[in-house]
Amino acid sequence: MARKPQVSVVVRTEVDYRRPAKLGDQLAIEGWLDRVERVRFWCGFQITRPADNVVIAQCRQMLALIEMPE
Repeated sequence: MARKPQVSVVVRTEVDYRRPAKLGDQLAIEGWLDRVERVRFWCGFQITRPADNVVIAQCRQMLALIEMPE
């Protein structure tokens, strides 16, 4: 992508909030590439609190590749 005039833009974000987090909590964020299509792709995320292994939120985003003008 760095060699081509393409950039990714966020098209959609979905978030399921499972449990609250408090100020000062240490959180772990895991991310993965979920699905790849021709000009768009989905990324998934899970946010957990390692102290008690509680899932705070589950998210996914759709991003699209667009051509930047030269």
